[in-house]
Amino acid sequence: MGRRIVAILGVGTLLFFTGCSKFWSHFHNSPRTSKVVLPGKKWREEGLKKEREGEIEEAVKLYEKGCKEGDGVSCFSLGVIYALGKGVERDLEKAKEYFSKALTGLEEGCKKGDGRSCSDLGLMYQKGVVVEKDLEKAKEYYLRGCQLEDSAGCVNLGVLYITGLGVSKNPQKAKQLFLKGCQLGDGAGCGNLGIMYLKGDGVEKNLSKALLFFQKGCQLGSHNNCQRASFLKTHIVAQSE
Repeated sequence: MGRRIVAILGVGTLLFFTGCSKFWSHFHNSPRTSKVVLPGKKWREEGLKKEREGEIEEAVKLYEKGCKEGDGVSCFSLGVIYALGKGVERDLEKAKEYFSKALTGLEEGCKKGDGRSCSDLGLMYQKGVVVEKDLEKAKEYYLRGCQLEDSAGCVNLGVLYITGLGVSKNPQKAKQLFLKGCQLGDGAGCGNLGIMYLKGDGVEKNLSKALLFFQKGCQLGSHNNCQRASFLKTHIVAQSE
């Protein structure tokens, strides 16, 4: 049974959510939220706060309330939590159920101008989670989310452009999108800028700038960027000696 469910969700889905999609980081939950009023959205916002604080059990309870009221982001967040086993026992059957529930709510939320709904919908189309994989739709929904000031849309669209996934590779567009995500408070956006400067991918290689962006990502709660900043700082000091 477990193997069948993995096949339905796609192994790539789990790798994507755990940040193993090549070298680039996808969005983390930023503190910003749209002003669009949606049923269940207050529970989503409280759930996101608890999740950022590491109180997963409380976050799940709040997301469940939001999901019952039709908030697609709440349902989607529950799907991710159960797909990863993040603070709960991994349950791919529950994950699939919540992702399926999320779809209608995300579509309605996006139409009403809720950026996170658009961004999460893009993620579902990118990875083919309970929908047919469609990179063109993913790009459109990420762009819409980013235009609505949701960092997830900006960062994930940036990943498409830096990797050339479903679009022509365009590091300059990626840089602009990562910067906007970073400015919106998303640690993954800052970290991806750091990676660009570290690798010299589409920008002139600059370890000092890379360190600054890793440190900014760390300050925004991205553990991966804390590790990158620590390693790079040690490397820069060693080079100067």
